[in-house]
Amino acid sequence: MKSIYVATISVLFAALSQIFLKFSLSKIGKISIYEISELPKIMIQNPLLILAIFLLIFASVFWLMALSRANLNLIYPFLSLSYVFVAIFSFILFKETLSFFRIIGIAIVVVGVNFLAKS
Repeated sequence: MKSIYVATISVLFAALSQIFLKFSLSKIGKISIYEISELPKIMIQNPLLILAIFLLIFASVFWLMALSRANLNLIYPFLSLSYVFVAIFSFILFKETLSFFRIIGIAIVVVGVNFLAKS
């Protein structure tokens, strides 16, 4: 598998993990530093939080695979795709707004990563 695809899979897993974390925490509410000791209990009660953590682990594994196959200056810019994925998923799932300038910024990121991938 090409390193670019592996890096993209890593970024997709990382973005999905953020979506599941946000969804889980929106149901749990605010967590303060004083409640960190309650985190295992909170995790057991919320399977989506556990899924989010596993997705982060998978993202890390795929990122390590990508790093082992390609130059860092080629694949590191792919991390910026996480902004694109999170913005799209947030728009669809959380009904967050995408302003005109945010859409332009996302388009610039996609074009930039595309240029880098072709270099």
